[in-house]
Amino acid sequence: MSRTGATPAGVGCGLAAPLVREGEGLPALLAGCRHPGGLELTERAVELAGLPRGALVLDVGCGDGVTAEHLARRFGLRAIGIDPSAALLRRGRERCPALDLREGRAERLPLPDASVDAVLAECVLSLLDESAAAVDEWARVLRPGGRLLVNDLFRRAEPDAARRLLAERGFVVEAWEDHSGALARLVWDLAGSGALGGDRSAAGAAPDTRPTAPAALRGGGGLGYYLCVARRDRPGGGTPPEGEDAT
Repeated sequence: MSRTGATPAGVGCGLAAPLVREGEGLPALLAGCRHPGGLELTERAVELAGLPRGALVLDVGCGDGVTAEHLARRFGLRAIGIDPSAALLRRGRERCPALDLREGRAERLPLPDASVDAVLAECVLSLLDESAAAVDEWARVLRPGGRLLVNDLFRRAEPDAARRLLAERGFVVEAWEDHSGALARLVWDLAGSGALGGDRSAAGAAPDTRPTAPAALRGGGGLGYYLCVARRDRPGGGTPPEGEDAT
């Protein structure tokens, strides 16, 4: 996704916290497939969901379509990518003209009801101001029995918040895995590149140039990373945008 924002208390990770230096948004750092775990975690989600070849997958917050392209090549899936950034979508189309990339937001998808077999949302839910509305929208576009594939951050103090949100919106969680190690590895890589702000040394002391992770992620910290596959258990709400078609 191409925007940040606070989430309702207890949902996602609350990325209003400054994990990166001012002027460098998390979505920019996680461009393409650079969410924790990368394409390996994407593949794990697809395998857990048991998606058959030819299934139609909606990649919410697709950026420049790296993941959508990988889904087609690796698994034989049909993929639609949705992102609010026209610039990222243009970059993806230039790289791979065959990609079906469309401008739109997670909370208002330009697709009709019950039109896709799966929805993939990687490091998206925790960036949304209206996370419940987005999950409702994902349920709306899923066919009965369709799968929602999510990987995202969670607060260790409230590890079940995302599961509760999905259950409240009519999803049955089929698989849930803790992949906090992938988050730690990504944070370390970003810290080493200078993208993350570290601890400041005491006044008058020489700056500490060693890469350091944000306090929330050190020593077990306050944040973790999960992978979830959930089944749409009841019809979603909402109506399709007039004149739109999934294919």
